[in-house]
Amino acid sequence: MPFERRQWRLSAVRGQSAASFRKNVKEAYDSRCLFSGLKLPRTKATATSGVDAAHILPWSRFDLDGTKNGLCLSKQNHWAFDAGLFRLSFDKTNNVYVLLIPELVRDATEQVDFDIEPFHALVGPIPRKNLPSNEELWPSPKYLDETNRFLDGKSV
Repeated sequence: MPFERRQWRLSAVRGQSAASFRKNVKEAYDSRCLFSGLKLPRTKATATSGVDAAHILPWSRFDLDGTKNGLCLSKQNHWAFDAGLFRLSFDKTNNVYVLLIPELVRDATEQVDFDIEPFHALVGPIPRKNLPSNEELWPSPKYLDETNRFLDGKSV
């Protein structure tokens, strides 16, 4: 499944659309990683910020560059999300986003002495301060559900 996940997430170079997506997502989150809460903007001393704009549903398949299809993530957490180490979902009952590490991932990482412990500290409900101040820009629960269905092998 790792190859399929990688292919599903693979995106092409998109020019101005990609630049606008990155800018809008980083602005919405104020350069704060949704998962860790770290604020990592570009500075005079750094060439780039420490966060990326990650797509929930891959652009290469869905052509969605709206902020609701974006997550502002530190570079390490972006990799972990794209690689399937993290799952993000929306708990409608409690109106909260929840981050978890799938059991399959935990089992696989134990077998190869993969240092997953730092990721465990991020598991659980996402603090509201990590989300955009404008609730209309929060990640789409529908897009998260579709991504999770795909990762579970239940989506075409």
